[in-house]
Amino acid sequence: MSKLEIMFNHKRMSALSLHYLTLVILLIGCSSSSHEKYPTDISPKEIPNQIVWPVLTKVESYSLTAGSSVTIYGTHGYVIENGAEVTNLSKSFDIMLDAKKAGAIICLEKSCEGSFIVPTNVQIGSHLITADGGSKLSINVDIDKQILSKIRSKLGYTMFPDALPKGIEFVEAKVSGSRGHLIFEGLGNSINISFPVTFSKDGSLIEGDPNSPRRPLDSVKNVDLGENEGYLIKGKWSDETISMGPFIEPSMAKWNYEGMWSLYWNTRVNQNNVGFVIQSQSTNEDLAAIEILTQLAKSLKEQL
Repeated sequence: MSKLEIMFNHKRMSALSLHYLTLVILLIGCSSSSHEKYPTDISPKEIPNQIVWPVLTKVESYSLTAGSSVTIYGTHGYVIENGAEVTNLSKSFDIMLDAKKAGAIICLEKSCEGSFIVPTNVQIGSHLITADGGSKLSINVDIDKQILSKIRSKLGYTMFPDALPKGIEFVEAKVSGSRGHLIFEGLGNSINISFPVTFSKDGSLIEGDPNSPRRPLDSVKNVDLGENEGYLIKGKWSDETISMGPFIEPSMAKWNYEGMWSLYWNTRVNQNNVGFVIQSQSTNEDLAAIEILTQLAKSLKEQL
């Protein structure tokens, strides 16, 4: 082989090596670029946990009193992790009474149980128990019959409203002489239900005295109470009139129309006709005060 042929072959081999080297570099670059743009993820994707909220089913009693314990039952109340139910771990959920936290319910193996104490200042009537997740049950809070025992022992019977207007709270039951009193407050009212009483239709300031000043006729209104008829009195004798005593001159007597409502009516109790009065010292508008008195009168029942 001549020297010229050797030089030609050497240049040819150098060009071919350069060609292959360039091709390898391009392939490596493409491989790296492709890997960065489309990464391969072979790890499993996690499924978010899902809470199965408790479903309230019952309470021990639908008739409860302030200060008593409530036991509540339910079902479900567990977690789903990665698609599988986890029911063998206890889970706690809040219990609300009228949207205020009252206690908790514990759920295990799809069975739930919990308890709470009814607040001593709770309003008598219907209330709503709610669990985390929204499940609801109703309970009814009644008057503790022992509170009324003083009136029953004195009169032989006792009375109490079946339901109180919203915002009205029971305060006290007491006996004064031969008369029972139920005292309530709320919504700008101080309310006293008294029995037995006698309603004076002529409205004399001094009962039995024909010369006594009379209550103004425009202060009295008849009210339909269903089975009974009531007499609604707006206002009262002024404090100055009362302080003058039984020998007051009729011209000096003054009737104050503001701030007081009285609703009188009679009803049958233990085969006897008994008189009742609900008196309200109210800062409310007239219609609101009248509505509260009427509701209380219609729901007043004998408590056995």
